[in-house]
Amino acid sequence: MLRTSLKSATLRSVEDLGKEEAPPVWLIDPFRFSRMWRRKILYLHEHGFRLQHWGKEECVLCSDIQSIAVTESECYANGILISKKQKIILRIDGGSLVLRHLSPVVGDDGLASFINKVTIRLAEKYEMTKTLEGQNWSLDAEGFHTKDHNLTWQEIGYVDVVDNNLCLWRSNETYPLVRIHYGSPQARVLNEILERYTKEKPQAPASDSLGRFLFSRRTNRSLFKFIIATSAALLITGAFLLTLGSRTILPGLLLLFLGGPVALYGIFALRRVFRFHQNGLIQEPGHKVLFYSRCESLVYDVNLQFINGIYAFTRIQMSLQGTSGSMSIKIQRYGNDAELEQARVEISTKIAERMYQKLAIQREVPWGKLARITAHEVNYLSSSLWKPNIRSTIPFTQPISYSMDSGKFYLFRAGEPVPLFEMDCDEENFYPGFFLLLKLVSEH
Repeated sequence: MLRTSLKSATLRSVEDLGKEEAPPVWLIDPFRFSRMWRRKILYLHEHGFRLQHWGKEECVLCSDIQSIAVTESECYANGILISKKQKIILRIDGGSLVLRHLSPVVGDDGLASFINKVTIRLAEKYEMTKTLEGQNWSLDAEGFHTKDHNLTWQEIGYVDVVDNNLCLWRSNETYPLVRIHYGSPQARVLNEILERYTKEKPQAPASDSLGRFLFSRRTNRSLFKFIIATSAALLITGAFLLTLGSRTILPGLLLLFLGGPVALYGIFALRRVFRFHQNGLIQEPGHKVLFYSRCESLVYDVNLQFINGIYAFTRIQMSLQGTSGSMSIKIQRYGNDAELEQARVEISTKIAERMYQKLAIQREVPWGKLARITAHEVNYLSSSLWKPNIRSTIPFTQPISYSMDSGKFYLFRAGEPVPLFEMDCDEENFYPGFFLLLKLVSEH
């Protein structure tokens, strides 16, 4: 969809835009009806962009753009991410412009480059004007300002995008002081400016601290409902048995005795929350702490749940085992969880480093159920009820390739269609072992 309300004085000629920098972007409207009768093409130029639709052409310079807001939503088919729905709102001298587009998951169709270019130009514009205003916030030469907070530039410590919110931390503080929706006007420009500033003055957290708080996750509410329903059934049945006479008193008391603890466990499960930090996570209630650097194993399992053949939700389970204890996180949501997946990468990297250090003092480290990784090769024991066990050895000096599909990992000799072995991605330490495998192969 393309909606414009630009005054004619704002529009430029093609000569003002300079040379064309990238292939044209064919905008795909999310609405099928609009897609049938509108053909929109976006051309990226050195100093701006050009839009063609219905034989009309409009030229806009980047210097005429006052603000940008980009909202994104994910589109799924049977639980698989197939595209991203994007809405871009540009405020331009004399009016506004709205673009809608379906972007592919794999590859760049050019629209991301367009958004990045506009964002950078607006950040450069701030360097000259020293004034940037968004929704209920502003940035100037003195610092960052909202209705409730005022931060000088020296007090700005860190900025990051978490759960589609731009989070701003004060120096040496754990929790973000301000959260701004990343799809609001000028949020991307603010992120670009503050990222440049904080990278020049990095503030790394101490290794013995959890670091900055990033996000939190709660346990499944459906599990809580099931536990409460079970508890209610036990209590009601127990009370009913008590009214039947002396013969059912003992079973009734037993059910009442079981229903109470089950109800307490349900309340405890409802309150359970996991707070993820840069270097570890905390489980509440109880304030149970687990540092990523002290994790020994990781199991990460993702299951798509269907109801009558229609995708309903995704169930994610992450189990961690450390030197000081263990944690099990079970959540369910619609679609992917990008923040939890990033935490999985961080934890896997830490465990892979520990596994790499172990190879200096021991011959091999386990990888999943049947694989072993040494400093120079990976060994896999294939087992079958009808065939004898076969041990496969793949040296890292040989060219190898891999693929992942439907929760399984396949390792190939380069050029061969049949995999040497396969393993499930939900096996213990699969992801840490995968990162270790990539590191060892790169060293050979």
